[in-house]
Amino acid sequence: MPVIDKRTMNIKTPLIFCPQCGTPGGQPVAGEADKYECPSCKTQFAISRADAREPNDRQRYEQTVAGGSRGKAAQKGRKRHWLAAVVAMGVAAVLLTPLLRSQSPAPVVKAQSMGSLLQATVFDNGGKISFIELYESRNADTANFVIRATDMQTGKLLSEPLRLSLAPGNGRGEFKQFSDGQLYLVLQERQLMRFDAGAQQFVDITSTLPERFGQELGAGLSELKFAFHAYPDSFEAVTREGKKYYVYWLINQIRADDDFGAVYEKAVKNFSRTSKFYRFGPVGSGTSTRYQLIQYWAKTEPGQPLYQGYFELYPRSGDAALDRRMKRIDVGSGYSVSPYVISRGLVKIEAIAPLALRFDAQILAQNDKRLLLAYNSTPTGEDGRVLQLMDKDTHQIVWSRTAEQIPSLAKSSRGRYTVGTALPSGFYLAADAGLPGLIVDNDGNIVHDFAMNNSRPSSQSRR
Repeated sequence: MPVIDKRTMNIKTPLIFCPQCGTPGGQPVAGEADKYECPSCKTQFAISRADAREPNDRQRYEQTVAGGSRGKAAQKGRKRHWLAAVVAMGVAAVLLTPLLRSQSPAPVVKAQSMGSLLQATVFDNGGKISFIELYESRNADTANFVIRATDMQTGKLLSEPLRLSLAPGNGRGEFKQFSDGQLYLVLQERQLMRFDAGAQQFVDITSTLPERFGQELGAGLSELKFAFHAYPDSFEAVTREGKKYYVYWLINQIRADDDFGAVYEKAVKNFSRTSKFYRFGPVGSGTSTRYQLIQYWAKTEPGQPLYQGYFELYPRSGDAALDRRMKRIDVGSGYSVSPYVISRGLVKIEAIAPLALRFDAQILAQNDKRLLLAYNSTPTGEDGRVLQLMDKDTHQIVWSRTAEQIPSLAKSSRGRYTVGTALPSGFYLAADAGLPGLIVDNDGNIVHDFAMNNSRPSSQSRR
């Protein structure tokens, strides 16, 4: 596709690069004007004449093939030498590219061409880890998103980056993994997507909501987001009429928000099972609130919504009369709770040693074997966030570090906003949802650090 420079009347031929893998060159596609096929990865792509006039936009350069007769003989000689050097460089690039590509990771599209990193997470597909990034850029009329899935070990793209343009709206983008191991994405509180492990790509499933729950959501949605953790594996959906629902996705159930508590308390009376859970229970109030790690048992029923709302622990006073006046009910380990907690299914609790109370504590994530804990050791948190892995069977701490001891986490407010995602054999940790993180196994050994760009597993225990 030659291009004529109108100023010099020189004929210029653009040396194009594949937008997928970066290989220079391309074979014209028969019957398709200005369309080429990459000789390496076979991706087909279009190059317009406008593109040929804007080489920086397509990351390619133009090579002068012929020129007019102007200047002195010495100038002509210098031009011929310069032209020969450019041609030689181009030929060398074409010949060496396959060799270089075989010895180094695949070229990665620069982040600035996709916007700023909004969120990052991982997906475990039978032990094969995909690193998933969500980029965002905005202008006056659109919010543009790019979603990339790359292989943890090689950094190579596992699928074509997905590009979406939406009208500006509320929210931005958020990943969340449900208890069935599936990964979901909500964009701008309006679009719901699920990660397809086979295609290594997100697919839009927004329309599934009104199809499943036509009576409640058939009139359309004005807002959609992940529900608070008290409503596990669910979405919060608001209709155009302003009515809010909790959609329990995995069990195909929906409940209205306005009478959720009353309906749940009635349903709990007929629940036939008791299940064990973990949480930090708050003790005290205000700035002096501390947290005790507990395991607790609550009533459940297969196929029915589960509510895991907030409840406060009160140390037993030792005065039965006082406890009756305060309307508190003994639940074990020296603690009592308000009556409404019992009416919503709590059976008993058991405090987990060590009994030292923590500040601003939370369970970041959990898998079948471990709890990933985070807390402050002081009320103000000036010593930074403490991270621990606890064995579920023995309740022993198998790994403990402050966030500042982990370079990838120390870069953001001393670990204050650290997030965690459970994997079958470990956890993904990040300083916050918008920064690349690292994977540790169930014993705290670093498996891969995306922030440090180190693909080699570490043999050093972090215990």
